[in-house]
Amino acid sequence: MQITAEEIVPFLFLLMLVSSASAMICLGLYSRRYPGNPAIIPYQILMFSAAYWALNYALDLSTINLSQKIFLQEIRFIVIPFIGVIDLWLVLLVLHKAEWIRGWRWKALLILPVITVLAALTSRYHTLFRYNYSVDLTGPLPTLTFQNGPLFLVHIGFTYLLLIAGLVLLLLIREESHGIYLKQRILLFGALAFPTVLDIIFQIGGTPIHGVNLAPIFFWIVGIIYVIALFRFGFLDIVPIARSRVIEEMGMPMIVLSTDSRIADLNPTAERLLGSDSARIRIGQDIATAAASWSEFTSFCSSSEGRKELSKQDEEETRIFDASMELLYSSEGIPEGRLILLTDITTQKKLETEIRRSEERWRSIVDGAPFPIVITQISDNKIMFVNQRTIRQFNLSYDDLIGRSTECFYVDLTTRERLIATLQTQDEIDDIEMKMQAGDGRTFWVYASVRKIQYMSRDAFFISFADFTQRKNLEETLTSKNRELELVTFSLTETNKKLNLLSSITRHDILNMVQVISTISEIIKIEKTEPGLQKQIGMITDAGKTIQNLIEFTREYEDLGQKTPVWQNISQTLQSRSINQICSGITLITPERAVEILADPMLSKVFFNLVENSIRHGGNISTIQVSTDTEGETLKIIYEDDGRGIPQDEKLLIFTRGFGRNTGLGLFFIREVLEITGMTITEEGVPGEGVRFVIRVPEGRFRFI
Repeated sequence: MQITAEEIVPFLFLLMLVSSASAMICLGLYSRRYPGNPAIIPYQILMFSAAYWALNYALDLSTINLSQKIFLQEIRFIVIPFIGVIDLWLVLLVLHKAEWIRGWRWKALLILPVITVLAALTSRYHTLFRYNYSVDLTGPLPTLTFQNGPLFLVHIGFTYLLLIAGLVLLLLIREESHGIYLKQRILLFGALAFPTVLDIIFQIGGTPIHGVNLAPIFFWIVGIIYVIALFRFGFLDIVPIARSRVIEEMGMPMIVLSTDSRIADLNPTAERLLGSDSARIRIGQDIATAAASWSEFTSFCSSSEGRKELSKQDEEETRIFDASMELLYSSEGIPEGRLILLTDITTQKKLETEIRRSEERWRSIVDGAPFPIVITQISDNKIMFVNQRTIRQFNLSYDDLIGRSTECFYVDLTTRERLIATLQTQDEIDDIEMKMQAGDGRTFWVYASVRKIQYMSRDAFFISFADFTQRKNLEETLTSKNRELELVTFSLTETNKKLNLLSSITRHDILNMVQVISTISEIIKIEKTEPGLQKQIGMITDAGKTIQNLIEFTREYEDLGQKTPVWQNISQTLQSRSINQICSGITLITPERAVEILADPMLSKVFFNLVENSIRHGGNISTIQVSTDTEGETLKIIYEDDGRGIPQDEKLLIFTRGFGRNTGLGLFFIREVLEITGMTITEEGVPGEGVRFVIRVPEGRFRFI
C-alpha cells in the first residue's frame, strides 16, 4: 500500500510534537542534578510547561471534533499565560537581578496571567477572549479557527513585552568577564528567542503551514540548544558572578589609592574598617585623613614596602592584618595608583601562639618518653631533635647530637641505604632491625620505626627506637644451641642408618633359617605319613610362614616415615604394575578427575594392600572402584568393592595390629602410612554389599590437576 504525502506530513508534525515534549521533560528532570542553582525552579517550570503545550497541541491536531479542540485549547491556557513571567524570572535569576521583581512587583506580574486563565476557561460563554470557533480542514492538519477578543490581545501584548524584556536584558547586562558566560547567554538567548519568533509569526498570520503554530512543534530544536548549553558550556552548573559583586561582597578590605595618596575606590569591608560612626570615608579623601587613627597603616601606605604585618587596636581586642601593596599601571605602563589588600590574620596569630605552647607541651612529653626519639632533616640527614632517652642511649650530650649526621651511628651503612630507599616510595616503616653504635663505641640492637613529618616547616623523619639487645643475645645463644642439636641429630641419623643396616643383615639371616625350617618341614611332611605327625609338621610350616611374613613386614615398616612426603597422582598409583598383576580378571575403576595428594612415598603400598585385602577376603569380587569427593575443605578418597563386606562388629577392630586371619598387619600398616601426613581411614560399607574405605585428606594436602 502506497503512503501519500497527505498522510506523511501530519505524522511528521505529530512525531515532532511528541519528540519536543519528551526533550523538554528529559531536560527538566536532568536539571535536578543542580539543586544549588536558584535558576533551577523557573527552568524546570519552563521545561515542563513547554512539554505540556507540545502534548496538548499534538492532541489538538489529532482530532477533528470541535468540542474536543475547544476543550484542549481552554486547558492549554492554564499554562501559556504564565510563560512570559517564567521567562523573565529565569533571565533575572541568571543575571542575578531577581530583586527587581520581588515583593509586590512579583504579585503584579501574576494578575493578568490569572485573569487570562479564567477568561480562557470560560471563553464559550463570552467574547472577551476567543469566539466563533470552527474546524478548518483545508490544510494538512485539522486546525481550530476563531476570532480573538480584546482580552486575548492584551494577553499577547503583555506576554511578548515580558519575553522581549528578558531578551533585551540578556543583551544589555553583562558584568561577568569570562567568555564561557557570554556563550551561555547567547545559547539562552537563542533558546528563548526561537519559539518567541515562531509564535509571533503565527499570531500575525505568517505561518508557512496553514493554521499551524510551529513554536511547540520545533521545541526539539530548543532542546538541542539547551543540551549544548548544559553539557558544553556548563549552563546551570557554572554560575557567573558579577565582578563588581565579588569586590563589593569580598570579606577582605580592599583600597585603591591614586598616585597622590587619595582614595580612588574601596569596598564596604574597608570602609567599615577605616570609618567610624562619626566620620564616613569618602572617595577622593586623603588616606592620611581617612585613617588618621591608624598611624601604622598610613605609614605603610606612604612607604615602598610591598608587605607588612599591621596591628589595629579595637575596643575589644587587637587585630592583626597582613597588608600587601601592588602598583597599578595603565596599558602604556604609566603608574596610576596602588592596590592595598588587608588580610585579617588575628585568628592565625592566635593559632600560632597556641601551636607554640602545644610544641612546648609536646617537647616535655617526648622528653619524658621511655624510649629514644630522634628527628632528622631529610635533605641533609642532620639531627634536629633528640629526647633525653636518646642522650642516655648514645652516651652523648645534646649539643654533640644536634646538627650531627646520623651516618656515624650505623654499624652497617647498607642498612641505612636500604632504609632511605624504602622511604622514597612510602611514608612510614615499622620495626626495621638495625645495629647502632653509641658515642663510647658500645653497640646495641634496636627496632626502628620511621615516619615522614613536618618539623619546623621542613621535611623530616621522626624515628623511635626500641632496644632489644638482650633478646638478640638470647637469640644468638639459641642459634648456637640449635647448631649443637643439629650435630647431635646428624649423629643419631648416622647411628640409625647403621642400625638399619644391622637390622637388614639380621633379617636376611633369620629369613634364611626360616627358609631352611620350611624346606625341612616339607621334606618330613612328604616322607612321614602318620596323621598326628603331619598335623604337627603343618603347624611348624605355618609358624615358619608367619615368622617370614612378620620379618617381611618389618622390612616395610623400617622405611615408614623415613622419606619426605611427595605429591602423587592417585590414578597413576592405582595403575602400577604390582596392582595390575593381582587384579587379573577384576575391573579396576580409577577417579574421573585427576587429583594429587601429598603423602608418604609408601602410598602405593596402601592401595596395594587395599586391593590385596579385597581379593583375599572379599570373596568372588568383580569390580573395584576408587573415586573422590569433597567434604568442606577435606578431600575424600573412596575405595569400594562388590565383595562380602566387613561385619559391623569388626569395623573398629580391623585397623588394630594383629587383627585378621593372616598377619593382621595389612590395614594396621595402611593406617600408619596415612597418619604420617595427617590422613585418616575409616570403613563405612554395608555388610554383604562390599567394603567402602574412606580416606580423608586434610586441606592443603591435595590439589586437582
